[in-house]
Amino acid sequence: MSLTFHAELSWSDDGTGLRRRLRLDEATEAFGLLERDGDGWSLCIPSGAEAEARVDARPVDLRTLWLEPSGERRLPLRAGLEARVRMGAFRFELRPVAA
Repeated sequence: MSLTFHAELSWSDDGTGLRRRLRLDEATEAFGLLERDGDGWSLCIPSGAEAEARVDARPVDLRTLWLEPSGERRLPLRAGLEARVRMGAFRFELRPVAA
């Protein structure tokens, strides 16, 4: 099964940023807070960031994610995941592409 997401990275309140459609089975490099994690991909949530995530409209309790030595938490990507991360003016949003 292929996972495809709209990913948006912005770094100012006026919306300056980048948008990409990312098909994870074809992606070879990280984008924004998305990084390869073993055989899959994860959303890396930095320490101190405001974040929320939902899978199929159900909230994900991000406090249950393992805290890495770097202070970040990693949320494995899966079908139906929608997430938002904010640190100051920096924002990263991820949502599934409609089937």
